[in-house]
Amino acid sequence: MSNTKVSINADPFSEKYTQFSTTRDTWRVFPNALTEYELEAIQAHADKTQVNEGQVFDDKASHPQGRYVGSLKSTSGRISEVGWLTGNNEVENIIWKYVSEANKTFQVNVIKLMEIQYTLYHGHQKGHYDTHSDTNWVGTNPLDRKLSVTIQLSDGTDYEGGKFDMLDGKDIPENISKGLGTVVIFPSYLRHKVNPVTQGTRKTIVAWVHGPRWR
Repeated sequence: MSNTKVSINADPFSEKYTQFSTTRDTWRVFPNALTEYELEAIQAHADKTQVNEGQVFDDKASHPQGRYVGSLKSTSGRISEVGWLTGNNEVENIIWKYVSEANKTFQVNVIKLMEIQYTLYHGHQKGHYDTHSDTNWVGTNPLDRKLSVTIQLSDGTDYEGGKFDMLDGKDIPENISKGLGTVVIFPSYLRHKVNPVTQGTRKTIVAWVHGPRWR
């Protein structure tokens, strides 16, 4: 694998090459930021995962085992396949680099503990994820999901539909969010959705970075 960049960005953390929301900094975007090496490494790890049906938190169930281990359920509101990369040090270190930079804006209390998910939205299934937030408010664990991360593993020309929408604050322009290697980071309590993919497959890494419970 070569170590050339997908983009021409000399410094992906430079304000010249990053995108901010204008509503109380509700998101940070690093367009086409990952190198070819990083993308290939992440995809290689992702290809080794066992994918299963994507599920959601069961808000009507108790969660005695914690906020990110609790009850899950299937729903028509989420049609996707997911595999897990939690605990993969190489992928975690790549993600943490961007989280650390983005958190200079958010200044959220986080620790280097995250869940990492490989997610596939297929056009033949009209894959989508209806409006939701990522924080599980009914859990009892002392940690919450604090920052959510999405990394584009597909080029925007590889699929149709599948627009990622932020529902709270300013939305992210589609031509930016669908770029290969683009990293999107936002507070986990903000509502967002993935619109139906109509053709091809949208591939992403999604991560949730934890910290002390929201107050």
